[in-house]
Amino acid sequence: MRITLHWKLFAALIIVVAIFITGTAGYVYIEGWSVFDSLYMTAITLTSVGYQEVHPLSRAGRVFTIFLVICGYGMLAVMIGLVSTFLIEAEFTELRRFKKMKKRLQKLENHYIICGGGRIGERVAEEFARAKVPFALIEKDEERVNYLLEKYPGIICIKGDATEEGVLKKAKIEKAKGILTTFPSDADNLFVVISARAINPMLRTISRAAEEETQRKLTTAGADAVILPNLTGALRMASLAIRPNVVSFLDVMCGTGEFTLNLEEVEIPPSSWLIGKTLGEAKIPNKTGLIVIAIKKRGTDIFKFNPLSTEKLDPRDILIVLGSGEQIKKLKRYAREKEAI
Repeated sequence: MRITLHWKLFAALIIVVAIFITGTAGYVYIEGWSVFDSLYMTAITLTSVGYQEVHPLSRAGRVFTIFLVICGYGMLAVMIGLVSTFLIEAEFTELRRFKKMKKRLQKLENHYIICGGGRIGERVAEEFARAKVPFALIEKDEERVNYLLEKYPGIICIKGDATEEGVLKKAKIEKAKGILTTFPSDADNLFVVISARAINPMLRTISRAAEEETQRKLTTAGADAVILPNLTGALRMASLAIRPNVVSFLDVMCGTGEFTLNLEEVEIPPSSWLIGKTLGEAKIPNKTGLIVIAIKKRGTDIFKFNPLSTEKLDPRDILIVLGSGEQIKKLKRYAREKEAI
């Protein structure tokens, strides 16, 4: 709708210019005036300023001036209508978008909160949206909020300062699964981590850090993981020089290549028919097309890489698999079945 209104305003501007050109040309032709005098006469006529005529008008010139006055009032009415429509439509669209977002926010639970809508926060939001992970993003800059809502219409973007406890509660931090702080300031990240832990101790907390010295402080404050963009960027550059094919493969898995694969984790539900079965009996590659990279056994931090076909599956085991998004969905459905299919 906004695009249509923009084009209407542009068309109205073209008409105004055309009327000015017509008026100027008319006075030049009818009265024989100079271009400047004709343009001046057209301007004061169309704007109804009321200054005296540049030169005495002939009968034909007066008729032409009446035509210009009618065009001027018509042009003014059209411009006022278009501008009013534009403003009302923009306000209505903003209100409707806010109501929809508020309704989605009320239903939100077991979600992630992204603090900061800068380049890193935007990329995290983009990845969450692609993976259909529920999240809310907090950003205090109004212009940035509008940009994000325009680019990603379906997201929940809250305008506010994430360092304030009230704003975190507005994002339903009590019911959240995790929080990611992406601010360029280590002090802001540290403050949010402390506040988040105080409100919801069970929250999984991931923080950005600009300085390596801050990593220990963030971990002590309760961050489960700390990411240093400068360090990861340096390691990537070194890897591109030393092992470019490995980086290309990782790009494919991260969705930055031409063909996208996902490295995903799938938990075995307690009621799954897969419990007690071996990987060979589960036939996951045959049924889904996925590659099982590793298994993380329940209640441990140990990964069994390249597991054997004789490896037994237990409730809450986590399978690390590689494949397309559709194949991963198929495995999740397959794992939820209570009987073999």
